[in-house]
Amino acid sequence: MKPIIKFIPICLCIVVITNCTVLAPTKNTEVQNYLIAQVTANQKCTTYGVKSIYIREVTSSQPYNTNNMLYSYSPYSIQKYTSSQWAALPDTSITQGIATQLQNDCVFNVYKSDIYTHTDYMLTTKIITLQQTIDNNNDTKNILTLDVSLINTTTYKIQNKQFTKISYTEAGPQNLAIGTSQNLKDLTKEISEWVKAAK
Repeated sequence: MKPIIKFIPICLCIVVITNCTVLAPTKNTEVQNYLIAQVTANQKCTTYGVKSIYIREVTSSQPYNTNNMLYSYSPYSIQKYTSSQWAALPDTSITQGIATQLQNDCVFNVYKSDIYTHTDYMLTTKIITLQQTIDNNNDTKNILTLDVSLINTTTYKIQNKQFTKISYTEAGPQNLAIGTSQNLKDLTKEISEWVKAAK
């Protein structure tokens, strides 16, 4: 009986040590959140145009309809930065950027909400590409491509155009955020000018 009693403390020590290593807390990788910088709203408008426009929420398909920040080394593959993500869905950030730019131009009464409001025009936008591409020479492009449709809600005439902006930076998620922010500012100006000319 005595050898068994001596053996019990040794077994207990082994169990405690094993549990401490197996059940030890795992080291969490901290996730960095990045924003797409917004178009700055100005208050210069004293009156708006007589026409109204409804900005539908931007849409996107896989893989762009998540918070993942994407990059690619070839046209046939896409990867995500594992410890970085968009703080808000790109759809939301781009919708806000387009609406703000159109408001800044003082041409339309701009409406943006989850519920459709009858307006003279409706603007729909879809993200085609939002990623960073890195070639064999480590040259990096940040690409934002939007497919935009302007719909006259009276005549149902639809005008469509695809807009692409490319900025060049170093590789990495922070530079993807910087490049995308600049691309969005440039694209919203182009989209606004196109809408004004198309109406």
